[in-house]
Parts: sequence; structure tokens; C-alpha cells
Amino acid sequence: MTGDTTSTCPRNSRVPRVPRALDELRSAGLGLVLGGGAARGFAHIGFLQELSRAGLRPACLAGSSIGAFIGAVYAGGDWPRFVDRALTLQRLDLLRMVDPVLMKCGLMDGDKILEFLAGFLRVENLEECDPPLAVNATDAVTGEEVVVTSGPIIPAVRASIALPGMFTPGKIGDRLLLDGGLINPLPVNLCRGMGADVVVAVDLNAHVLETGGCSADLIAAGRKPGLISVLIHSMYIMQRTVNLMRLEKEPPDFLIQPELRDFRLLDFFKGPACAEAGARAAREFLRDLECSV
Repeated sequence: MTGDTTSTCPRNSRVPRVPRALDELRSAGLGLVLGGGAARGFAHIGFLQELSRAGLRPACLAGSSIGAFIGAVYAGGDWPRFVDRALTLQRLDLLRMVDPVLMKCGLMDGDKILEFLAGFLRVENLEECDPPLAVNATDAVTGEEVVVTSGPIIPAVRASIALPGMFTPGKIGDRLLLDGGLINPLPVNLCRGMGADVVVAVDLNAHVLETGGCSADLIAAGRKPGLISVLIHSMYIMQRTVNLMRLEKEPPDFLIQPELRDFRLLDFFKGPACAEAGARAAREFLRDLECSV
């Protein structure tokens, strides 16, 4: 289940480990980390589009939760068709993907969401992805990080997006698996292990607990929040805390933090605005590189 992540990205010893100019980054082995954040994951779409326009393509990808979902389509699917569809999703489309379950450890099984993903995939297994893709999940029993780099894409993504309380656990082999963001919301270590020369990480959760947006508004206003609001806000707090600790030990070469505080966990119908926030963050990153010459 856990594949070899030691030699997937080609290394170029003539390129500085941390390029400070756009031309240098184009010739480096770029590892891109796509963090978790549910609907805020549409920011990854805009970010990837801007990288492409600048002539940058990752040599390897690592994704957690929605980052695993987006990464799977980018590396193993029909990316243009997915982008067109994802950015036109409406509330009714989202309701059709809800498959509620009763008396289980989660509100949804996620089968319809996976059917949506499967409709865009061109390959079946992670090892067929181009660029190579690694995704993470959390062992529901031991709490260990589980890294998946080979085998079928669908079960790997299903495990990585299994947000506790929202989705029932995923399963690969005999292991029950939960959302990768529980243990490592921004898996920089996966790109390092794949041999990336330079790691760029996109953190979707940096600003969501600040003033404005998200379920914090209800709590701060003294109103009684619902179960989902409490669950979501608790996940924000946990993931931010875990992320800060992980980043101290495993910092990327470039940390990108789009302004996404106005987008809630389930705002999948706000795709264009969210994607634009990611694109704006990418343009700022690329402009800074160009100005450093």
C-alpha cells in the first residue's frame, strides 16, 4: 500500500536548491504540495493554472484531503474538462453528490463524490500518474500517517478525504483510514521523499480562523452553532495547530497562503471566486520571483 517515494522526481545537481528567479525554478525539479481544506481546494485549480501559464510544471505532487483529490485529476485525469466542470458546480449538483448513511461513523459514504472523480480519470493507478503523485491518510487505529504512492487511485483519494464526522472511514487492505489532514495537512515530507529539488506548498487554512468568514462568525457572535459548524470549526483549529508544528520541522522552500477566509468548508458552489484567490496567490509568488532577478 505504501510505495517507494525515494527516487520519483529527477534531480538536477546544477540547479540551486532554492531558486530565487523564475528561470531557475523552471529548470529545477519542482515538488508541489497541495494542502487540505475541502471547498477551499478550488484555490489549487487557480494556482495550477497560473503555474502552467508561467511555463512551470511540477516534477512531482503530494496531496492531502482535497489536495489529493485535485492532484489525482491533475496528474491522472482530463484536467481541462475537470476544471470546466468543477468551476460551474451549483448547489443542486452538490446535493446530488450527497449519499447520507444512518447509524454509521460518518454522515456520508462519499461514493457519489468518487464517481464524480472517476469520470475524469484517465489512469487507474497512482504509479501511472504524470507527474508522480503521493497522497496521505491517517490510520484510524494507530494515528500513523499512511503514505500511498501506488495502487488504485480511487481508494487512496477516498481515504485521504475521509474527514471524521463527515465521511465514513476509507479502507485499503485491512486498514481503516481517515483524512490525511488529521496528521499532516501540508505533506511537505512527501515531496522531499520523492526527490524534489524545490518544494512549493499551498496552505489553504492559514487565514480561516482570523476575523471574517467561516463558522467562527457564529461562535463569536454568541449564537448557538449547529453540529456541522462546531465540527468544522474544530477541524480548523486542529489542522492549524498540527500544520504549524509540522512546518517548524519540515518547512517548504516556498509557502503559499491564499486569502481564503471568506470560503467555508462546503462552499463548492463558489469555485470561480475560490480559484481566482489561488490564481492571485500564484501571480504574487511568480511576480516576487521575477523581481528577485
